[in-house]
Amino acid sequence: MAAFVILFIIALCYRFQSILCGDAPVVAPFIFPPALKEGERGSAICTIKSGDRPFEFHWEKDGKKLTNVETQSIRDSSFLIIESVSAESSGNYTCIVSNAFGKDRFTASLLVTAPPVWKKEPMDQIVQEGESLSVECEAIGVPSPTMKWTVGDKHEPIPSDPSSMIRSSTSGTLIINKVDISMEGIHSCEADNGFGHTLKKDIVITVRENSDCFVKLQCKRTLCNMIYTFVSVFYVWILLFKSVRAGDAPVVAPFSFPPALQERERGSAICTIRSGDRPVEFQWKKDGMLLAQSSSVDIQYIKDSSILVIESVTSKSSGNYTCIVKNSFGQDQFTASLTVTAPPEWVIEPTDKIAQEEDSLIVDCKASGVPNPTVKWTSVK
Repeated sequence: MAAFVILFIIALCYRFQSILCGDAPVVAPFIFPPALKEGERGSAICTIKSGDRPFEFHWEKDGKKLTNVETQSIRDSSFLIIESVSAESSGNYTCIVSNAFGKDRFTASLLVTAPPVWKKEPMDQIVQEGESLSVECEAIGVPSPTMKWTVGDKHEPIPSDPSSMIRSSTSGTLIINKVDISMEGIHSCEADNGFGHTLKKDIVITVRENSDCFVKLQCKRTLCNMIYTFVSVFYVWILLFKSVRAGDAPVVAPFSFPPALQERERGSAICTIRSGDRPVEFQWKKDGMLLAQSSSVDIQYIKDSSILVIESVTSKSSGNYTCIVKNSFGQDQFTASLTVTAPPEWVIEPTDKIAQEEDSLIVDCKASGVPNPTVKWTSVK
């Protein structure tokens, strides 16, 4: 009886496959642009490699429903856009896709880098000879910056050895156990995390030996401050002038196709810009040739981004795809490779042979696929 029920269910699935039996969605792996900086655009496309329509998409961040972030669904894909990322944007983003036959999900991490900024900016110091001195210097950023102190015009590094008369702590504090006149001069604190410009502040340590020397040094410092103020105002004026006369060329965010796509699966990629002035114009090329919309290739434009969708990939879809983005101030491009795998199939299928003992015998066996299959023979005696 049980066997009859199983056979009956199989028959129903075969007869009414589109109604009772279907394929659950399979989400293609996706990534965010790497090493995004604060203020840049972050985006990801969640698409499916296979499965039966219709699909329903929703997003989570760190296991909670995603809110206050723009998402759009287009052609069996969901597009996540963060117009201006911040440190709070960092986290694990999960795309969940469901249909009538099941669900699938994929999680990608977004790390927003932030260049160092001062938390405790060091200041000029005046100290009496023979006294101790501690100068705090602390910066924050993502990842956490490394702090170091240097001294003099040659920027000789200050050691962290606790036994040294002058040293820097791991937190960035400059420590002098006993100040002498030779320690007077410029000391520099630097913070660097590999993103953006190195944060640097020069301070002047003045060792007070007598009142006459102190007055002279104060005069020198006043003159230096006047020069510094003039140069700073001039530099700001130049930046304002440039912002009026010029703009920023686009910077294309790196993208990729889902890995190891098989024939007849869906292939997609999103080309977006990390920064640059609007409006922008997109263009796609494959192996250096202009790629146009067709029955097999769909190109869509949304929110300063372009989505390339190949509904059913074949071995001919493999190649190098280049996205070119232009605006009034310049252009940028990025190229990603698409490799479509294909299982082995016979080019020359071996057949049974009859041979006379001691005669020579050749049996051809050849197969093709992507990547090229390895052919080997075994024997059963």
